[in-house]
Amino acid sequence: MANPLKGEVGFTACGRDRTLRLSTDAMCSLEAEFDLPMRGIMEQLETGRVTVSRAVFRACLDGAPSIEEVSEIFDEIGYGASMGLLSRAIVLSRPEERREAAEGARPPRETTAGSIGAVSSLIGSPPAELKTRSGNRHSLRS
Repeated sequence: MANPLKGEVGFTACGRDRTLRLSTDAMCSLEAEFDLPMRGIMEQLETGRVTVSRAVFRACLDGAPSIEEVSEIFDEIGYGASMGLLSRAIVLSRPEERREAAEGARPPRETTAGSIGAVSSLIGSPPAELKTRSGNRHSLRS
């Protein structure tokens, strides 16, 4: 079971329970793969390129999945839902987000369907389109 206080986001796809987490190891792997700092990778992610999205999702997904397995997940749950899960994992990678959620100050932030909000969530203040919603349910439209 995923623990949001550790930055984990849980979901079920392709008949398995899964966990996403933007860990230090995932960030290092992405920097090596893209030969960019995390800021540059997050900027690339915001462009909406599926190849970038799939690579970031894969790096964050537990169990060292193949790129084909990540494509199957995208096909099963949809690109929009996949990006919603990834967005939440990126937001929860910030210790202050996890701490505020644990203290009950407010639930972790979620993004709207229009933007993953990744760059500011990871490296600075949240973007204007980042909305606070109550509850744990994700629902992003493609």
